[in-house]
Amino acid sequence: MIAPGQSVVPLQCDGVGAITAFKVRVNGMASPRDQWAALRALTVSMAWDGEKNPSVWAPLGDFFGTACGYIPFKSLPLGRETNGWMYCYWYMPFASQAQITLSNDGSVARNVDVIITRAPLTKSIDKLSRFHAKWSRGTYVTDNGRSPDYRFLSSSGEGRFVGLAVHSYQTTDLSPGPWWGEGDEKFFVDGEKMPSWFGTGTEDYFGFSWGTPGYFSKAYHTQALAPPGTLYSPGNRALNRFHITDDVPFHSAFEGCIEKWFYTNDDVTRFSFVAYWYLGSGGSDPYAPVPLNSRTNYYVVTPP
Repeated sequence: MIAPGQSVVPLQCDGVGAITAFKVRVNGMASPRDQWAALRALTVSMAWDGEKNPSVWAPLGDFFGTACGYIPFKSLPLGRETNGWMYCYWYMPFASQAQITLSNDGSVARNVDVIITRAPLTKSIDKLSRFHAKWSRGTYVTDNGRSPDYRFLSSSGEGRFVGLAVHSYQTTDLSPGPWWGEGDEKFFVDGEKMPSWFGTGTEDYFGFSWGTPGYFSKAYHTQALAPPGTLYSPGNRALNRFHITDDVPFHSAFEGCIEKWFYTNDDVTRFSFVAYWYLGSGGSDPYAPVPLNSRTNYYVVTPP
């Protein structure tokens, strides 16, 4: 049980090793609205090798790729099983220490089960980067004529970008005009001016060219929730894209963006992101924990 304002540490260990599976089940949620509240109020953080600023911080549901409630879906690294367990199979090595912390920023106590699987390393720890995952609302990039770029990840150091979970909330029907799925994704590697990866549209990036209002769940692409109706219908969408066979390596810096229509304000489309990446020693990112009111004030809850 995690009381309001409390944190628990289901794992704190010393030595060298790797976490190979991390599973969480939240019990007793009364309704879809309560699921949204619980999964945004509960957070997960992970710190490797005694670091003061954790490499992982996100609302619990968003971390597991289910930003819009307790919705079953399956992908290779993340998912939610029909029995309620949310699973994470990202490989998470550490050299001297690992600590996982669950916190409750809400006003209701939550009954949470946790399973963590550890294993010895199969490679030298010197050859392995540390797993990172951070939640943010994103940032407009307005310098050098780059609008409407909307940044979901900025990281310095050497590493590999491996995935993105997106919560999109659309406030109004845009048909037949531009919609949230038109924005191209762009990956800027090592400070380059022209991105190495320049996509053809957000809907293409998430694996459903021309878009779809329906649910789908594949190894590397999922849409766990979309509002009923057309592509332009207002409401919430939960999307995941994992770079397992096409991860993006970088030596000194990585910047990931999605072009955001109506970029001057949040009147039409509002985003939040969890970026997943691996980062070597000495790397950094600017993301810090976000208070509850700032991670729940941009959408209206809709049931699955």
